[in-house]
Amino acid sequence: MDKKKFRLEAKFAEYLDNQKLKEKDLKKKALKHLSPRWEIRTMTERDPIVEETHEVRKYVKEVDDRYDTYLKQAKSKPDRDQDDK
Repeated sequence: MDKKKFRLEAKFAEYLDNQKLKEKDLKKKALKHLSPRWEIRTMTERDPIVEETHEVRKYVKEVDDRYDTYLKQAKSKPDRDQDDK
């Protein structure tokens, strides 16, 4: 009886250890799929949002003026080319 109990306990302990290893592997896999803490930004000569808004407004009338404040802010920003001269 004691040998049978010992074997069962050993198998159960092994099973629990395997489950812990699987949990660790899942955590590692989850960490690999997280996005990085940094982002890459590139400098552009033109603002793509402003250009796209102008193109869309050529063909479609905008119901609300969501992009007007952004366009005003974009126009008020000084050009980097002018600062360099």
